[in-house]
Amino acid sequence: MSDVWQQTGLRFRHIGGISTHDDKIAEVVLPILARWVDFLLESGVRADVYSRFDTRAARQFLGEILAWWRKEEDLMSKDVLVQVLEVLVTKSNATQIWKSFLDMNCPRVRLTLLRKLAEQPEISVEVRATILYQLQTFPDEKIAELTTRQLLGIAKIGDPAIEVWFASQRDTTNPRLMKVISQIAPESRQHRILIPYTNSFPDQFPELASLEIDLQDFRAILKVQAKRLNFKIPEELLSLNLFDAWESDRWTQVALQTPDYRVLFLWLRLKDETAVEIRVTTD
Repeated sequence: MSDVWQQTGLRFRHIGGISTHDDKIAEVVLPILARWVDFLLESGVRADVYSRFDTRAARQFLGEILAWWRKEEDLMSKDVLVQVLEVLVTKSNATQIWKSFLDMNCPRVRLTLLRKLAEQPEISVEVRATILYQLQTFPDEKIAELTTRQLLGIAKIGDPAIEVWFASQRDTTNPRLMKVISQIAPESRQHRILIPYTNSFPDQFPELASLEIDLQDFRAILKVQAKRLNFKIPEELLSLNLFDAWESDRWTQVALQTPDYRVLFLWLRLKDETAVEIRVTTD
C-alpha cells in the first residue's frame, strides 16, 4: 500500500478499503492497481485488486480486465472479474465482452452477466440461447445459488424458450424459483407456445439443413436433425399444439445451443395446414 501512498498521497490500510466508487480516488488509484496485477502471485490478493474495478470509472480499463479474465486460472478470482464486468457492461462494449466470452470457449459464466448482455439487440439472440442452455444444464445446486431478484431478471428477459423453462420447473423445491414461477408463469400461461415471427430470412445465412415435411412428421424429423447436427431441442418445439394458430408463410427463428457452444438457428415456416418448412443455419 506504500506504493499508493507515495504516488497519490492517499493512505489506505488494505486493498479492500480503497473506495474506488469515489471517482476522484478511482482516477488516481486504479492505474496503479492495474500495473500491479501481472506481479501478484497470490490469487486472493489478485481477487482483492480485481474487486476495486467494480465501478463505472473503470470502463477505461476494460481491455486490461478482459485480458485478466482470459489469463486468470483461479476460479474465485475469475468470478470476481465477472462481477466487475456486470458493472461495466454498456451498449457500446457489450459485443466486445461477448466476443471475449466466445473466444475463451467459456463453459460457464454467471447468468447475471449474460442477462445484462442479452439486453443488447446486436447479440441478444445468441446470448439468450446460451442462457437457456445453461439453465437446462446447470445442476440444481447452482440454480439454488441465484437470488430471487437474479432469477426474476432472467425470467423477464422476454425470451419464450426461457419462459417455457421456468414453467417446466413448477415442481421444484427451490423456494426462490417457486416464487419467481408464481409471478411470471401462473397456471394459465404454463403451457402456452409463444415463438415470435421474424422479418429476417434464412437465405441470408450459411445453411446446414433444408427440408419440407408433413406436420405429423415434424417432431420425429426434428429429433433426427438434432442428433445429426448435435443441438438440443428447446422443449416448446416438441409441444403437440406447436403450430396451433400459426400464420402461413411467415418465418420464425429459434436459437439453438450446441455442446461446443456453436450457435445455430432453426427456421420454421408453415406452408399450409399439412406441411412445414425447416431450415437450420449457422451465423
